[in-house]
Amino acid sequence: MSDHTPTPAATISDSTADTSIDPSIDIPVDAAPPATIIVATPEWVCTTTSPLAATLALDETATRTGRPVAVWPTGQRSDAAQRAGRYAPDAPRHPARILPDTAARIITQYSQAGQKVLGLFCGSGTAVIEAVYACRHAIGVDNDPRWATVAKANLAHARDIGAYGTGQITCTDARRPRDLPRGMRHSVDLLIATPPIRLNPRRARPYDTHDMIWDLEHDLLATLGNWLPVLRPGAAVAFVTRLTPYRGELIDPIYAVSIAAAVCGLEPTERAAALLKPIRDTDRRPRPTRRPARRRHATPPVVHDDVLVYRVPTRWQRWLRR
Repeated sequence: MSDHTPTPAATISDSTADTSIDPSIDIPVDAAPPATIIVATPEWVCTTTSPLAATLALDETATRTGRPVAVWPTGQRSDAAQRAGRYAPDAPRHPARILPDTAARIITQYSQAGQKVLGLFCGSGTAVIEAVYACRHAIGVDNDPRWATVAKANLAHARDIGAYGTGQITCTDARRPRDLPRGMRHSVDLLIATPPIRLNPRRARPYDTHDMIWDLEHDLLATLGNWLPVLRPGAAVAFVTRLTPYRGELIDPIYAVSIAAAVCGLEPTERAAALLKPIRDTDRRPRPTRRPARRRHATPPVVHDDVLVYRVPTRWQRWLRR
């Protein structure tokens, strides 16, 4: 036989096979452990134990403004002390109202006396009332008739005690406003928006956080698209948001606000943390308080409002392309 002749392969006949093994019995095999699935936390969920410290730790790149987060000590006085004598005493207070000192700081820093201020989602009218006290011409918009009536009562009280500015409250949906008068185009110098986390009615099924942020983003896009024509080139747009506890998590609306502002071409100017609590001397011994009851879903305390300020581009060519 030649060396190049292939040797026939050895075969095993069926008669030599081991028939003592039952094929129905599973033989254990050493398999690799299952891969661990890591689910990323959404950007709009705050997981830190100190939201204020996490906000202040943001650098210039994260804020996109070229400077770190500013701290506004607007909580040195209580909300009741800031409203005493300046608002209608018998008027109910909005559950998500902003502090008057926060609205007053935005108005004095980003507008001048005699200019026009527009307040969207104004609620009980805090931004409008502070603009009237600062000698501005203010317009408030809210879709809830109850809170629009409260805002009108606060505005009438401000006029009675001698506020120099003028103001009006309109009860309409800011996402779908009626036809705006042509004389209002390019007349507003400052827009203050305090969007709630949920603008739509409650659904039949429980809200998912993704659905909530998705709806808020689309609502803000519709709102900005309808109201941007009334802003002057170079006008300021200020959003005041607050972390909202929902089903054991803290939902951050900044994610939806930043996307809507970027799509509309607004330029970031400043980001600040407006404190809701006073800054006290750390050397003082705290007063003993009653131990709070344990809650099922405990979330970190919210002690600040996030203020995001944008500018309308001054170059009209770029602005028209948007």
